[in-house]
Amino acid sequence: MIFLDMDGVLCDFAGGVCALFGKDAPQAGDLAQELHQHLGIAKGLMWSRIAEAGARLWEGLEPLPWADELVALVRSHGELVIATAPSLNPASLAGKLTWLQRRFGRNFRDFVVTPQKHLLAAPGRILIDDSPRHVDAFSAFGGLSTLFPSIENGLLRPDQDPVMDLRNWLKQTDRPAAE
Repeated sequence: MIFLDMDGVLCDFAGGVCALFGKDAPQAGDLAQELHQHLGIAKGLMWSRIAEAGARLWEGLEPLPWADELVALVRSHGELVIATAPSLNPASLAGKLTWLQRRFGRNFRDFVVTPQKHLLAAPGRILIDDSPRHVDAFSAFGGLSTLFPSIENGLLRPDQDPVMDLRNWLKQTDRPAAE
């Protein structure tokens, strides 16, 4: 089973939030900084504005250019489950579900919504996420994880093919087929 993160990995969270504030999104290769710092505002103000936008922010996030290729790659290596963390606003759940159903069909149910992704860890399970905190915790709890380069974590370089990097990583894991 392979758990694939959503925001920053499949969909453009940074771009969606920056558009909400009428600002340009950070680009690949920009120095890593928290999104609220890029916007030049307090973190609480950023999240308050996201909450005001409600589900429409989350459901309107653009897929990242590699989203389809990434999903196909993951599916070729095992069972795909989208693992996404909600914000504190309940509307994020509705928006994320709408986004998933638009991308994968109304009957799509292969997802889990939790800020505690480490609880999904077990031998033979993989997490692909752009949050160092989630990746480290998942590994500490017995799973295999990799940090996906994203705008948010500052690891995405211009002209980088993050799907190719992941393809190479999956080959190196040389593990039996996912459960």
